[in-house]
Amino acid sequence: MNYKYKTVAIAGTFDRLHKGHRFFISKAFEFGVRVIIGLTSDAFVKEKFPISNTQFPMNVKNFSERKKEVEGFLREMGFINRAEIIRIDDIYGPTLKPGEIEALVVTEETREGGLKINKRRNELGLADLTIIEVSLIKADDNKKISSTRIRLGEIDRWGKVFSQLPIFGHKLPEKLRLKLKKPLGEVIERFTINDSRFKNKKSVCLISVGDEVTGYLNKLGDQSDISIVDFFIKRIKVHERLDDLGFTQEFKLLKARNPAGHITHETVEAVKSSLAGFIRDGKKRVIKVEGEEDLVALPAILLAPLGALIFYGQPDEGVVAVEVTEEKKREILEMVKIS
Repeated sequence: MNYKYKTVAIAGTFDRLHKGHRFFISKAFEFGVRVIIGLTSDAFVKEKFPISNTQFPMNVKNFSERKKEVEGFLREMGFINRAEIIRIDDIYGPTLKPGEIEALVVTEETREGGLKINKRRNELGLADLTIIEVSLIKADDNKKISSTRIRLGEIDRWGKVFSQLPIFGHKLPEKLRLKLKKPLGEVIERFTINDSRFKNKKSVCLISVGDEVTGYLNKLGDQSDISIVDFFIKRIKVHERLDDLGFTQEFKLLKARNPAGHITHETVEAVKSSLAGFIRDGKKRVIKVEGEEDLVALPAILLAPLGALIFYGQPDEGVVAVEVTEEKKREILEMVKIS
């Protein structure tokens, strides 16, 4: 193959290496014999993703983990011997040195950075680098695939949009409902939020599904960030109003209709909206389900950001605790036969 350049450079954080990253990196190897990959340092990541005023952590993997994933992909594609990974602490990295780098491969989002690099090179008396722009890869909703969207729980690494899964909006098949009766996480017989398995975990948000779990957490003074209730316990109406559940902190109320055996689009949208709102402003949300919330733990796990902690009741057994990870989401997708 004839390559236009001897050496090209790309840069990125490459957190949760996804379909878009794979395309971008692969395109760079079409242009250059050798590709220098500028991988953002942990310090640079903190500058790019400052903690918001809600203190919502972005959970970007550390440099070593990200480098390992990139190296794995390079080996998989047969690129490893043509690549050099360099830690960078700013947008310039090695691009201000005279000599080897001839071109920068960018996307529409990083093109501005490429222009800044050339401006700085001009100030130093260096020639412009050629800027090559490649397309962004889109998710199933025609929005870009990004590590941020993965961390926020909206999509997986291949662009599957969790809120648009075909199981939503219908009555779930009996076979699937039976599967979902099994715990989706760890069952705790004697539950307390101060359990050693959870007290040291810094979850990005806490979600409770069900009146009994929600009421218990409220009693402990640990009101969930997102509470999902329907006023029933074991299909017997126990509560008449939200005050009965012991809410003491302010919250925003959303309502959703969800007949037994269903996961309606209305319910999915309520979960999605509550999570987005909490991430945006840090204010707690309560979803009052008109119908039955027995199956709502499923969309709660799928739509929750990575690092969230979800509690829901398991009749006659205890409380199920689910730490939201990419692996847990894949497990559920496999369970519902979404590949």
